Amino acid sequence: MPEKAIRDSKETGDSPLGNCVEWFRNTRNSLLAFARLQASGDLDAEDLLAETIKQIARALADKRVSDSPDDLTPYAFTTIRHTAITWRRRNTNRRCSEQNYGTEAEATEQIQPWMSVSEDTDYLKNRLQEKLLLLPVELAEIIIMKTWSELSFSEIARITNTAKSTVDSRYRDALARLRKMLREDPIFY
Repeated sequence: MPEKAIRDSKETGDSPLGNCVEWFRNTRNSLLAFARLQASGDLDAEDLLAETIKQIARALADKRVSDSPDDLTPYAFTTIRHTAITWRRRNTNRRCSEQNYGTEAEATEQIQPWMSVSEDTDYLKNRLQEKLLLLPVELAEIIIMKTWSELSFSEIARITNTAKSTVDSRYRDALARLRKMLREDPIFY
């Protein structure tokens, strides 16, 4: 879906996103991995990414962000994160409302594997994803931003609205926890 929005804007020439196609191709996988961490399933992650692209287009049109990858990448991560928080609040409020009226909330989607690794390592990939998802979101999101998108601690601090030293300590904590979980798993040891 996000690729179609970018392709359409490039073909029509009526959106500043036409200049950002290469940036999106290079960062799509890490943005999608981050969106999957924030969302309840693949469909929600794709929706988050599509909404992010729309918000980037608006920000570029309003000149709130430049088309430089150094500006777009942190802006995209921040947008995914904030949109996911808004959607979770909305869903929580909706579920509370439905429970008050005696209706059941919709079943959540099963989490799908989302790391890009060759097919012969699917089992290990799924196990690693399970371990990463066991981490608190504020730790796992830093691992994704640092590892897959190679953002600096300063950029991650701006995205998460925390101090750089907090990001650094959370990153070290996340790695230590992940390392410990992997050592305890006979598959990885």
